[in-house]
Amino acid sequence: MRTIVIASGKGGVGKTTFALNISLALGKYGRQVILIDGNFDSPHIGLMLGKSNFEETIISALEGKDITEVVYKHQSGVKVIAGNISLEHRHKKDIPKFNKLIRKLEEYAEALVIDTSSDTADSIEIIKHATDVILITTPDFISVTETLKLMKVIEQNNQKIVGVIVNKYSGKEYDMKIENIQSLIGQKVIGVVPFHKNVMESLKLKYPVVYSHPQSPATEAFEKIACNMIGVEYKKDEPENKTKTAVVMEKVGLKKWYENLMEEDED
Repeated sequence: MRTIVIASGKGGVGKTTFALNISLALGKYGRQVILIDGNFDSPHIGLMLGKSNFEETIISALEGKDITEVVYKHQSGVKVIAGNISLEHRHKKDIPKFNKLIRKLEEYAEALVIDTSSDTADSIEIIKHATDVILITTPDFISVTETLKLMKVIEQNNQKIVGVIVNKYSGKEYDMKIENIQSLIGQKVIGVVPFHKNVMESLKLKYPVVYSHPQSPATEAFEKIACNMIGVEYKKDEPENKTKTAVVMEKVGLKKWYENLMEEDED
């Protein structure tokens, strides 16, 4: 079982968004994946899926619940073990026990994708048990510098870094060029996710962009990265008559709101 840890040197780079969408993209290509919220201080995966209060979370497993019974399947298809957002549960963080518990999922998943905190100490403890580490950065000097610092710590622990993802890339003059980022950090950039309005729309809809906007440039980027990770050829889907976003809107009774939003964007 692959244990893929998603980490970053600082907050705000879109690490959780990446973890969520790459999990769904891997699932689309036939891989059995469970996404785990390993950010005990600020768990956001549940919030991104529109659910703030899970009956069972990773904390439940740490307290003795069978970890296989705290897996939640979202409507989009992604399987999640959520974190607990309550402040009173922060003291129950036990990363050594967490690392042991997740091994019990081997019979249920080909890969675990673990979203981590931007707290380096916590992340490193989880990274020590990873088979693959993917680092997320944005194309600015501060974020890239913090990524470089985290890389040095990871290398000191002899862990394998698969590569770096450049997220929220606009290609504008104020973005660092991809070749300059690679040169500075000495690590291969294995994917570039564009800064696109569809991602913001998906966050508002509480669905992964891979599900809500299947024809989005961001979705294409996530799926190409997923294909690269598992060694399969990427093939772009043909557009459907109705986007999944429209389907989602109909299901939640917001079809008219969505149509008006799209008209405003066109104006």
